Amino acid sequence: LSRAAEEQGSLAELEQYPMIEWLSGDKQTRLGEAISLLGPRMFSWSVSDAGALMGGGGGSGGTYTEVRNVAKVRSVMTELVGELEGMSTPESVVTFRVKNVTHREKNEEGKWVTSKGAEYYEMRLNNLDLPGELAPLSMLTSQFTPTWAITDDGWMVFATKSAPIRKALRDGVKPGASSIRDNEDVKSFLARLPENPAAISWSDPRPLVGGIITMAQSMLPMLAGSISAEQMPLDLNKFPGPDAFTKHLRTSESWTVSEANAMTFE
Repeated sequence: LSRAAEEQGSLAELEQYPMIEWLSGDKQTRLGEAISLLGPRMFSWSVSDAGALMGGGGGSGGTYTEVRNVAKVRSVMTELVGELEGMSTPESVVTFRVKNVTHREKNEEGKWVTSKGAEYYEMRLNNLDLPGELAPLSMLTSQFTPTWAITDDGWMVFATKSAPIRKALRDGVKPGASSIRDNEDVKSFLARLPENPAAISWSDPRPLVGGIITMAQSMLPMLAGSISAEQMPLDLNKFPGPDAFTKHLRTSESWTVSEANAMTFE
C-alpha cells in the first residue's frame, strides 16, 4: 500500500508537469499533426574556411526541411517553445527563447520604419560548470546557439547561430547566384550516381586544408622569430605550400539507395 501511495503521488506530480499535455495530453495530437507536415524533402550544406577554424571568421550553412503548412507548424512551434521559455530560469542549463525577426524599410515619406516579422526560436546552453581542463569549453558552448524557424516560402531552417536564420526569414530560401553544380568534381559525382538515390553527400576538404596551410606559412616564421636557432633548428621559411598537402586529398562522396526490402550505402 505504501508503494502504491508513492507511485500515485509521483503520477499526480507528473500530471502537473507543464509539458505533459504535449506528450500525452490534448496538445499531443496537434504536435503530431505538425510533425507530419514536415518533409519529405530535406537538405543540408556547410562551408567552413580556415579563418573559421582558427577563430578568425565564420562558417555558413544549415539544414532545410520542407514544410507543407507554414501557418499550422509555426503556430504549434511558437506555442511549444513559448511554454519552454516560460519554464526557463536564470539557473537553467538550457534555455529557450521565442524572438521575432525585424524588417527595416523606407516608407512613402522616405523614412526608415522597423516592423516585427515572423518568429524564430533559440536554444542556449548556460551555466555549464565543466571540471578542470574542460572548463574553457564553457566559453565555446556559450557561443553555440541552435536556432530554427519556419520561412514564409515553406522551409524549416536550422543552424547553429541566429544570423542565417534571420536572413532566411527575410529573404526566403532562394538559389544562390552560383551553383555547386558548376564545380567539375560535383558534375562528375552527379554523373556517376545510381538511378533514384534516396540520399547523397559530397564534400571537399582541399579548400579548408589549403587555407590552413597558407595561414601556417605566414604565421610560423613570425612565431619562430623569437626562438633561437638552437631551439628551432628548422628553417620555417621553407615550410611547403598548400599544394604539397592538397594534391594528396580527394573529395568525399556517398549515396544511399532503397530498393524493396534492402538499403545500400556506398
